[in-house]
Amino acid sequence: MIDEEIWILEAIHELKIPLEEFQKCSPQESDEIFRNIKAQYVSVSRSHWWFSLKNVVVGRHFADGGFRHILEYVPSGNPHVWFVPDIGERYNLAYQALLTHTIDVIGNCNGFPYYISSLDYSWLLAESDDDYLYYCKSPVTFDSK
Repeated sequence: MIDEEIWILEAIHELKIPLEEFQKCSPQESDEIFRNIKAQYVSVSRSHWWFSLKNVVVGRHFADGGFRHILEYVPSGNPHVWFVPDIGERYNLAYQALLTHTIDVIGNCNGFPYYISSLDYSWLLAESDDDYLYYCKSPVTFDSK
């Protein structure tokens, strides 16, 4: 288990979030989530997607951390999301969680880049390691689970 995964588990425990509201995806489901996000939002395959995002609507630097501004960009009616910590190319790691819990977990962890997507992949938020928050919107959506 890598640092980011440990930090996430510790945050879930500390925040007393029920595990059924912040579920780690199976390796197969994580692989599918990665494929779908990359198809919609990544123009060149790189270990850190924010270097080559496409369909970017806005990108903005937040000195206080982009996670504090997520709700300013997420369309209403998206209580559940895919949360994808950026752990480089070690393996694909994804969670299905409530958006509010995701924001709380991010705020309770050591800083790391991450991606948050709607379950139908119609939008993506990405926060880079230098506190830039990118909001992307795709014209094509997939069926949600």
